[in-house]
Amino acid sequence: MVNNINIKKVHDPIGLINGKYHEFAGTFDGGYNTIKNLQINSCQFGGLFGLIGSTATVKNLNITDAKLDGEYSYVGTVAGKSFGLIDKVMIENPDINNTAKDSFTGGVVGSLISDSTSFNSASIFRTGVHNSKEDLCIIANGTLGGLAGIASDSRIHACYTNVTLKNTSNKYTGGLTGEFIVDKASKIYESYTICNIDSKGPSGNISGEIRVDTTSSVDSIDKSLVLVGLYFNSEINEYTAFARDNW
Repeated sequence: MVNNINIKKVHDPIGLINGKYHEFAGTFDGGYNTIKNLQINSCQFGGLFGLIGSTATVKNLNITDAKLDGEYSYVGTVAGKSFGLIDKVMIENPDINNTAKDSFTGGVVGSLISDSTSFNSASIFRTGVHNSKEDLCIIANGTLGGLAGIASDSRIHACYTNVTLKNTSNKYTGGLTGEFIVDKASKIYESYTICNIDSKGPSGNISGEIRVDTTSSVDSIDKSLVLVGLYFNSEINEYTAFARDNW
């Protein structure tokens, strides 16, 4: 990407062609340029990309004033679901309202999960979500996170969120992830969140819930290495906790 782009109409996600999703499998280098006024139709996987594959990278990109308003199974400003790497993406003033029940909503991605057939871990590095307009927020009717709605067997490093999160359901809400499912490769480190969280269900500054993958051995995971160097200073209307967890 060699220039800034101002999008003036509603589009389908990249990779949604004739009703079928195709994973993005290459490298998208934004060149530190800006996509402004991104708007995405209601769909299963909503975002700039529908699906980011395990071999793909999206990097060096600014997205400002994105508006995603509709029903999505998975939705985030960058992608509905990512199995790959997102690095150095700055998201300013996202306006997301996902009305779909039992959905997954995040400021960056709806779902961040490693592909079991790949050696690569799904990751978000050096990425931020920030709202400078007081009237904007991220609203969901399902699991909600400032970065990712749900993250499983994945890594989050050097990221931050400073947004208002509103969850109209009784699902999980967290400043970085709504749900964080821990496997051997899972880690959130050197990141911070300053969020205003309004949730009817369980919520936490870092994550609404943290739990170990049922296919993993709990004894083989060093919990002290999963959450490292984190800072939070959030306002939560209830269920105030560093992270609600069942591990």
